[in-house]
Amino acid sequence: MLFYNVKLFQIQVGAISSFITARNQYASGDLGLSIGLWLFATQAHIDVKRVMCRFGYSVSSSTAHRALNTLTDSGFDSLRSQVQDATRRTEVEWGKISDNIQRYDRVHEHGIGRENELKVGTACTAFRLDDCKPGAFRADDHIKRVIQNDRKDMTTESLMADINWDHIDSITELHYVRVLAEFIPHLKHLSPEISARFRMSLALHRLPPNKTILQPLGTNGERQIENKGYQNGFFDFDQQMGIEPDKSDNLLSWNRGDGAAHATLMRLKKIQVTTPNIYKSFRNAVSTPEIWHTKATKLNSVASNHYGPAASPDPSSLSRSSNAANMKRPSDLKKCDFYPTSRSMTLILGCDVDLLQHFDEIVVEDVLPSFEDLLEHAHMLHQRYASQAAYERSLDRFEHDEAAPSEKFPQGTAWTAPCAPEAPLAEPDEDAEMPGLADIFIFTFAGTANQNYVGYMLDLYMLLRFECSPDLRDGLLSKLVFNLQGEAGNFVEADITQEWFNRWLEDIAGRRGGDFDEQFYRRTVAPNVLHFLKMKEDMESAFALKRRGKAHTSPHLRDETQMLLRLYKDEELHKFRSGRSMGHAAVNCFDRGYERLDGGKMNEYIERSTEYAVLLRDMELLRSGNSDTPQASPHELPLDARSQSASPSPSFIDSTPSLPSNHLVVPSQTLRPTSPSSARSTGSNAARLAADCVEEWDQADHSDEPLFSGSDLNVTVDPETGMLSADWYEPEEFEQLLDNMFGPEVGQEESEDEGEPELSDTESESEGEEVMY
Repeated sequence: MLFYNVKLFQIQVGAISSFITARNQYASGDLGLSIGLWLFATQAHIDVKRVMCRFGYSVSSSTAHRALNTLTDSGFDSLRSQVQDATRRTEVEWGKISDNIQRYDRVHEHGIGRENELKVGTACTAFRLDDCKPGAFRADDHIKRVIQNDRKDMTTESLMADINWDHIDSITELHYVRVLAEFIPHLKHLSPEISARFRMSLALHRLPPNKTILQPLGTNGERQIENKGYQNGFFDFDQQMGIEPDKSDNLLSWNRGDGAAHATLMRLKKIQVTTPNIYKSFRNAVSTPEIWHTKATKLNSVASNHYGPAASPDPSSLSRSSNAANMKRPSDLKKCDFYPTSRSMTLILGCDVDLLQHFDEIVVEDVLPSFEDLLEHAHMLHQRYASQAAYERSLDRFEHDEAAPSEKFPQGTAWTAPCAPEAPLAEPDEDAEMPGLADIFIFTFAGTANQNYVGYMLDLYMLLRFECSPDLRDGLLSKLVFNLQGEAGNFVEADITQEWFNRWLEDIAGRRGGDFDEQFYRRTVAPNVLHFLKMKEDMESAFALKRRGKAHTSPHLRDETQMLLRLYKDEELHKFRSGRSMGHAAVNCFDRGYERLDGGKMNEYIERSTEYAVLLRDMELLRSGNSDTPQASPHELPLDARSQSASPSPSFIDSTPSLPSNHLVVPSQTLRPTSPSSARSTGSNAARLAADCVEEWDQADHSDEPLFSGSDLNVTVDPETGMLSADWYEPEEFEQLLDNMFGPEVGQEESEDEGEPELSDTESESEGEEVMY
């Protein structure tokens, strides 16, 4: 009866809303606006929207767009108010995570100027830092630690010593018990105790189950992986958030993204370090590589190492198990589809022995093991099959014989090589914790082909280990993952949340077209994408509709599981069989990574990464007013920092701005170097005259002078070769040109300023050569 009354009430609300809209076409009604936004969120066909609007059930699309714009303005006003209020208190309460978005536009009717084009852009989401202590994100302590440069003493051995192996072993052993509890119905009662063990005694930094406050920002059309594109996007997103650069000199900015975005920001910090403006130098920008992208890259490394050949007969290879379960083997092991591959790996991991029959028997005998008994067996399994020493014992008979009895593999039957290829086991038509792991990932990535992530993981490790105060470290760790529901156990990686938003944006962009920096995306769609994802569930709840389940069936009821259990039992996979060799042996990436790091990779990283600390120290001395410290010019930057990207650095191209007195105090109030070893050339009198002419021209006011097209300059072309001839001035011609343009007094002023007798051309050139060499 209660359900009938609720259903009747919903019908009445719909009827009343239609009556109101029929009475006044400018009224949105009690339900029409909500239905209009819901139709937009579900991307309903335009014909459905028009008919629903004509019946009075929904507002028009234009009204829904205006409502979304109003919602965007309200959200941005609240965000900017909170950001500026925190800035006045010298606090940081918001960070941002960004990711690239792209859509391939195909042209169906080709013509002039109509080509297939890849539309690219950047999407960003601001997130609130709720669990940070006051002053955690102030920049002075972080900058002091960076300049202190403690990372220079880092070695491969010290990194190895920092790994908490006891904690890693305990986590691995508890995962064995977790798999059993999820797989065996008779052990379901242990799940709460396992969860409590993960969250309490084994938690290094427990996260509070607070709901994460998010505010998606407007998209732009910048390429995030390019220097200029990242810089423009950085400034654009900060402007949307209401960040005031002139008031943020002592405030850190947390910028998150995938590995490419992290590398771009780290490159920009090194390139822009000599920029006097603190905000534009990215000095206060802190970057961390994201968890889900790191896991996806790690998955690719595992797949490349453990799948083996596509038709491998070895039961220890993932290819053999995938073929047996009729599960798709990744076509490109270096770029796997994350969810299908991880799902198949998880299934294979849980199918090691015929556990169902075993536990059915011990339940009948009333000898079901306790939680502590399972942990003891898990410890034995971990040492026997999942440790670094277990890898060596599996390949070396001497290592196996010298091991403790509990660590030796059980003996199986003697193995005989098959005389003919085995038939396939499955017919084609058959139904078939990040910071704690960062140091381990450094070694394992170093042992694979994904060398970029070695640097990314080292950056994260160095940041948390040497360059963060305890409060800043806690603040970063507390928001490495998001909780969109505000419930315990519902944490999700921050970058996968941004990927969900991007998927929706790219889907609607495929229907509408256009660029990502258009107002429709920046104001109407992107800032409200979180509302769209929640609106569908809220509408179902409002009409008392049961939420559709999306979970798969239990693992022990699936045919694939039974097939794998039978395969591993028949092959005696986890037993030592004398004479068995099938040609597949996975590489121990951890050991190989240690050898590579100790063989020079670690020293290369330390040498490359400490350059920024040295440059930052010099710039901070200049900003503090120490004029005796030479300024690092753009030409003194490391070669790799200046040539990693084709995008020019704005600080090297733009004219040097006048500096505020509180940032840099030097006698001349300019950054012009005066020493012979500076970037300015002193090789000849002509070169010095040219440099002074350029400076004099830059300082003069040319606003009233007419512009010339350059047509008065003649170009001489060699008719035989087609090349420009006389395209360079001889020294005498160049000096004559300077005399004609500025008069001979330029050289005299130069000599008077220097207080030295004027040198002849020959003496100047010889002096310049002596200085240069």
